[in-house]
Amino acid sequence: IDEIRGILIIFMVFFHINFLKLPLWVNTVINNSCNIGVFFILSGFFLKDKMFDNGLLTVLRSKFKNLYIPSMYICLPIVLFHNLFFDFNWYSINVDYGGKLINKYEFLDFFKVIIQTIFLGCREPLIGAMWFVFCLMISLFIYIIVSFAILKTKYRDRKNIVRLLVFTLFLITSHIISNVFNINVPRISNAFSVCILIFMGSFIFNYKRNWLTDIRCFILACLVIVNNIIFIN
Repeated sequence: IDEIRGILIIFMVFFHINFLKLPLWVNTVINNSCNIGVFFILSGFFLKDKMFDNGLLTVLRSKFKNLYIPSMYICLPIVLFHNLFFDFNWYSINVDYGGKLINKYEFLDFFKVIIQTIFLGCREPLIGAMWFVFCLMISLFIYIIVSFAILKTKYRDRKNIVRLLVFTLFLITSHIISNVFNINVPRISNAFSVCILIFMGSFIFNYKRNWLTDIRCFILACLVIVNNIIFIN
């Protein structure tokens, strides 16, 4: 799995710097949507139902400790050094950073941005790639809570079918809200559609080793393709 992640990271670097001058369709299919989707799928490989043996709060606490805390160690210092990056000429008030111009922060600006960072809304240019970590974190929390709830119902014997239906509903709902009603909440909107990718990783790795010939895996693969189209649009 680490080798797969390494290869995907290399592809992502090539995509962002356009090192290979790849055709647009290759960049879109291989380097953009597929790579991001595979990262989320890999994240589901080690999610097993037995993780709930010690209770829901134990699982959430573990993810909080392993994902949220380290991300704050990275993001909060970057926010605090924001003005210093202007002094080093790393930032400029004349450069468009993801659709907006930035300036030096006043005291109240620092307070506002720190609060945004704590709630996973950080938009600092140097850590723009942290959107993936934030989205993954939210998606994992949603996946874990929904899975735990399903296991506590009378449908636990058909838990994977119920998961598939619930996360497909999340995918469709997220698409309608974002693209039909034009309501898009950063991190949250993507997180609901990502749940189907995490479920696919968990299902394939833990339940269906013969995934190449399983019809349910084929259906999941089709949903992943649909999800990628929605995700990049």
